[in-house]
Amino acid sequence: MGGLNLFFSVIFGGWILSSTVLLTIVGSLAIFWLDAHYLQLDLVVQLSQEQIWHNYLQIWRYLFWFPQRWLQLDNFHSSVQGLEHFHEVQLLIGAVVILWFITTIILLVLVIKHQLSKVLVTQQFFLGGLLWLPLVILACALIDFEDLFIGFHHLLFRNNYWIFDALKDPVINMLPDTFFWHCFIVAAVIFELLTLILWWTAKRKKKANPNAIS
Repeated sequence: MGGLNLFFSVIFGGWILSSTVLLTIVGSLAIFWLDAHYLQLDLVVQLSQEQIWHNYLQIWRYLFWFPQRWLQLDNFHSSVQGLEHFHEVQLLIGAVVILWFITTIILLVLVIKHQLSKVLVTQQFFLGGLLWLPLVILACALIDFEDLFIGFHHLLFRNNYWIFDALKDPVINMLPDTFFWHCFIVAAVIFELLTLILWWTAKRKKKANPNAIS
């Protein structure tokens, strides 16, 4: 039973994480549009807001269009290292998409077999602990977002290609730290909400059926 509970903890954790990443990337469209105007990125990169938006859409589409090996931007040149970093990000997102499909299918099977509520009850403690994760990370980010951002990249990437030189990869001027900070906040909120919904559902099911396995 312990091994099965651990398996479903991984499934729920993987689903929450992958859903958070994908929803944040979708939400980044609104975040970027607002930041581009608020931060006056047109004055920073010397392009119109329409051109900036067009180039961001090119990046956004590239991240999900896996057959495309290299990123191509209409208004920015890129170094080999910069292109390789974008490709690494594309591969990571591909892995997230696969994780989301696998975990979603497993959860759907539980729904079809009318087992989701029972399994969810066994995950109440795990989900309760998971509620603290985004709060702790957000607190660390408020103290020093730059160090957290750097640590995040060291964790995910095996090279330093993510350290862009604005002369070789001027697109970095279009992607300021403020934009990533706003995306991080949105991700933390989404993660917390998804976890809270599952935890609250598990708690309610447990209360309705005190004899449920825990």
